[in-house]
Amino acid sequence: MKPLLLVGVFAASFATAGEPGRIEVVGKDSVDFGKYPAREKKVAVYQIRNSGKGKLEILNIRKTCGCASAVCDKKVLEANETANVEVVILPNSIFGLYSKNTFVESSDSGNKFLRLTVAGNSIPLIEVSPALEINAGRIKTNATWSQAFDLKATEPGVVLGDLKTESNYKVETKLEKLTGREGH
Repeated sequence: MKPLLLVGVFAASFATAGEPGRIEVVGKDSVDFGKYPAREKKVAVYQIRNSGKGKLEILNIRKTCGCASAVCDKKVLEANETANVEVVILPNSIFGLYSKNTFVESSDSGNKFLRLTVAGNSIPLIEVSPALEINAGRIKTNATWSQAFDLKATEPGVVLGDLKTESNYKVETKLEKLTGREGH
């Protein structure tokens, strides 16, 4: 009987070792920062767990926006072990309403890419209309071209400094305060 007992113990431990790790989120898989000043850094920390019986490898953390950074504090999780995934929305990197995903790529064949979501409404210090950037295309040499922007402070006490223009050519710019318009 002792040989049968050894065979049975060997078979049971082999079956456990062959089972895969399984990734799951402990708690919520989404964080909403709400409305906040764009100059603030926002951090969401998610806890993930290996709910399987085998080893779980964290292969990669894939973010979908240059506005964020994302890291996991562990590369390998044993059964029932947890790790933290930190997603940071960088200051002044995104404006307005947003929802951004980060994917945790793992060795879990049933869920290769676990999705974590951050959302919010990032309010810039100054709203620029019609757009934050422009493309003037090709302008003839010594020709006049103009573009007007409406700048509106989102907080009280904002004072504009000197105007800065970047160009490979000589450019003249001016800043005029328009009076008699609401919010200006």
